[in-house]
Amino acid sequence: MITYGKSWFPAKRRMTEIWTAQRARDAHLKRQSYAVLMEENNIPTCFVEVIDDCINVGFFDGLGREVLTYQFQELEHDRLFLSMAIHREFEAFSEKVLRGTMYLFRRDGTVIVEKEDFERSTKSSADATVEVSGNWEPYPAFADYSSITRRERGVMHS
Repeated sequence: MITYGKSWFPAKRRMTEIWTAQRARDAHLKRQSYAVLMEENNIPTCFVEVIDDCINVGFFDGLGREVLTYQFQELEHDRLFLSMAIHREFEAFSEKVLRGTMYLFRRDGTVIVEKEDFERSTKSSADATVEVSGNWEPYPAFADYSSITRRERGVMHS
């Protein structure tokens, strides 16, 4: 099931305003901001938020916590590049984030990996070179977000 809206409100885990599919389609065609919530069996699985030349995708775990976030940027006409990914580990049955890893991708294959352990108050950063051809996706057609909502991408290593 797909629900459309004005924007995604992470703290409340809901749309700021529910929209009809037609209103969202109009926004999509005009490249205006809107959001999409995807559910399976009435359980939210992910959201897509279109903001200017950026598309954010957030994936939920079984408790509705956003465990994985992707940010795509339209670096070329009708082509998106996965420029950032954030993975979060939570305390069991809690909203408390224990650890987070952020990946910042560049077109040249450079990736900066920043890890933070909130329990131990430690941070680390490393650079690497990775194959980024899989980071490119076509700009999605309205209501077909399958290319950008693929959870497994093969570009991140802990």
